[in-house]
Amino acid sequence: MRDHLDDAIDNELLRPHFEKPSRKITKSPYLTDKNVSKRWKELNQPEVQSQLLDSHTQSQMDAYSKNIEHFIGTVKVPVALPDRCVLMVYSLKTIS
Repeated sequence: MRDHLDDAIDNELLRPHFEKPSRKITKSPYLTDKNVSKRWKELNQPEVQSQLLDSHTQSQMDAYSKNIEHFIGTVKVPVALPDRCVLMVYSLKTIS
């Protein structure tokens, strides 16, 4: 039974897809205020936009201009300092 399910899943993943591809929100990948506005207008998600394209992100957009295509914003990731004990154990392991 398991083999049959695995084969069915593999066949589904490997079959050709002839569906019409999803439409592009903007053709231009470049980061300009106009393009970012067009993308958010098409997405029509103001509550998400306020989180991903906050004032700080908007003021820093130029920093991403040569690195990110189809930019719509940034995601904030929490960062913490490691526990001192963890650092001591790690340094002991690397010395050994």
